[in-house]
Amino acid sequence: MSSGGPRHKVVVAAIIEHAGRILVCQRRVGDWGAGKWEFPGGKLEVGENPRLALERECEEELGVIARAGAVYDVVHHTYADLGPVLLLFIKVEIVSGEPSPVEVAAFDWSRPEDLAKYDWLPADEPIVARLMAEGV
Repeated sequence: MSSGGPRHKVVVAAIIEHAGRILVCQRRVGDWGAGKWEFPGGKLEVGENPRLALERECEEELGVIARAGAVYDVVHHTYADLGPVLLLFIKVEIVSGEPSPVEVAAFDWSRPEDLAKYDWLPADEPIVARLMAEGV
């Protein structure tokens, strides 16, 4: 039985660290949130395993083969235009390939202390703050 309330969209996002830097991506023009920065990932399809979904998203967005590991954090955020979103931030390792901007406007390898310079999507901001505090 449905409560009649808004359904949460579930999104998986990759925390990819290499040599003390974290991979961040900019959304493309024409996409929702265009120009904003986020961690790579995307919407979880119904019945899809979150880790496998994130590995798929890394290949689609960045052209890399990735292995998803442990959940880093979970964030709930409500956007005025999208409604509630549940984000699963998962640690990911690139196992093959070099990132390229396949389905993103741009990407960057950022030092944790420099993460604040990007114009982030609001749902990613708690993770940015945690990564900056931890320094990877």
